Amino acid sequence: MVLSGDLTNLRLVHTINCIGKVVEFMSYFPETAERIIDEEYDFETDLTIESIQGILEDMLSDTVEQWFRATLFNMWLEESNYSELARLTGIPRTSISQAVQECKAYIKQRIDNGITD
Repeated sequence: MVLSGDLTNLRLVHTINCIGKVVEFMSYFPETAERIIDEEYDFETDLTIESIQGILEDMLSDTVEQWFRATLFNMWLEESNYSELARLTGIPRTSISQAVQECKAYIKQRIDNGITD
């Protein structure tokens, strides 16, 4: 069981580790780091990505059909070539394509309806 103070300490240690990694990155790649710092952070994009990740997690624990769609969608994010995915999985390209398109439509519908949890 994690106590409230332990959780706060864990977050602090994690934050310190992240800051250390950022400083290390900045020392190795100063030009890239400067460009990244100058860019404005897009909170809307970040929230959309988090919403999509949450919807995919829900789909993985939903019906077998939703799990199938979410799993193929995640695989497609890593390898966007349907032929290659078909070769790797033994699933026909058209089935993969259809599952990915259905997953995209489902995610879009959930976001458009404001249902992200």
